[in-house]
Amino acid sequence: MKRCLITGATGAVGPQVVKAFQAAGYIVRILVRREPRPDQVNPGVETSIGDLVDSPLSQATHDVDVVVHLAALLHVTARGRTLADYRRVNVEGTRRLIDAAISSNVSRIVYFSTIAVYGSGDGRVLDESSPPDPKTPYAASKLESERLVLNSRIGVVLRLASIYGGGIKGNYQSLVRAIKRGTYIPIGRGENRRTLIHEEDAARAAIVAAESNAVAGAVFNVTDGSFHPVREIVECIAAALGRKAPRFHLPVAPVRALASFVHASERLEKYLEDLAVAGTRFQRCTGFRPKVDLRSGWEATIRGMRDSGTH
Repeated sequence: MKRCLITGATGAVGPQVVKAFQAAGYIVRILVRREPRPDQVNPGVETSIGDLVDSPLSQATHDVDVVVHLAALLHVTARGRTLADYRRVNVEGTRRLIDAAISSNVSRIVYFSTIAVYGSGDGRVLDESSPPDPKTPYAASKLESERLVLNSRIGVVLRLASIYGGGIKGNYQSLVRAIKRGTYIPIGRGENRRTLIHEEDAARAAIVAAESNAVAGAVFNVTDGSFHPVREIVECIAAALGRKAPRFHLPVAPVRALASFVHASERLEKYLEDLAVAGTRFQRCTGFRPKVDLRSGWEATIRGMRDSGTH
């Protein structure tokens, strides 16, 4: 049996990745900073206590075939931090993990990056040939980490679309809560697009990347295969909550003027951005096919949030 080391295993998507690799027949080891609670770890999972930045990592990578690197300082949990803070964890932590993996003769590193490295799409459909233009310290640090992974010669970079599932945080969690309360009011017609992937498909993509001979040294976008207008996402969330989607919207121009007055322009433009990223290259090279469509994905997400009490 192959052994897989997963970092970030107790985060939002980590448990789904652990579950998928166990189901695929791997012995799973997780790297965590502190002893996890029993409800955070599946039976049979090995635990290695350590920190990407401050701890020796040779024990974690010893006798490991594949490393799946999810752990990162995230933009949704680290407001007010600087690029240096993100680089310390996301870049230097990745560098140390790569060094340990190479010393342990690991055969493959699968790195979870993000389509945020492209910046704003401005109405274009982006693919792997599109030049990155990160707009945040988080995205800049992920792009720098990508280069380390690719230079290792054993790494593959997966630029994940926005991952949603029972453990979602940040803007989508806030959107779900607002729709549930009936306080969500759309701004604009909601035709601007988003690129998503459900956590189950993200986990399946990690297994494909770990096992495929066609991916080493390459960058791939991983998506559910579609571009979703914000309006459609809202409709699916509302349906999963047993609510009706709002029937009216606020016009963009006056809201944009108000946002400028109250210093909320950056948040508004993030809501209005159009980000359409193609994931066809990964599908073509590996045969990967996403299984979870938007409606069933949000139904599963709302069930997971309900079970965990997060909406």
